[in-house]
Amino acid sequence: KVFNDNKGNLFCNVQIADTKFRFKKRIFSKNISINYKKKFDIFLNKFQNWIHNNLDHEIILYGATAAIPTLLSYINLTGKLSKINVIDGDIFKQSKYISGLNKKILSPNYLKGINKNNIKIFIFAIHYENEIKKILETKLKINSKNIFTLNTL
Repeated sequence: KVFNDNKGNLFCNVQIADTKFRFKKRIFSKNISINYKKKFDIFLNKFQNWIHNNLDHEIILYGATAAIPTLLSYINLTGKLSKINVIDGDIFKQSKYISGLNKKILSPNYLKGINKNNIKIFIFAIHYENEIKKILETKLKINSKNIFTLNTL
């Protein structure tokens, strides 16, 4: 059975392979999906507040993930997208466009040429969060109070 959250996101049954590569059917109950939706709504609210509270700064979203266009589609940023840039260390993503922003993905070198006191950075690349934060603080001399993650939002 497939169902949605009235925002275009679909939820469905999944199959998980065990160690012998046999598939087990696992059906997510509505309780699990409702719990996920509540957590998503809480995060979305925090992220939306963070974006709106920092629009007087340049906002950098670090890590060109699929989460960026998804989250930005929920937030009304009409006329404010010029304040938001996306950065990724992957050279294969740089200079490509990210859906919904109509802006090119920039190299981390972009941060070398801007006023570091007037930026707020949100790290989306959660698997590389510590490494990215270390590079931002040590090599690019960005104050840690201007760097945010899922855990610090």
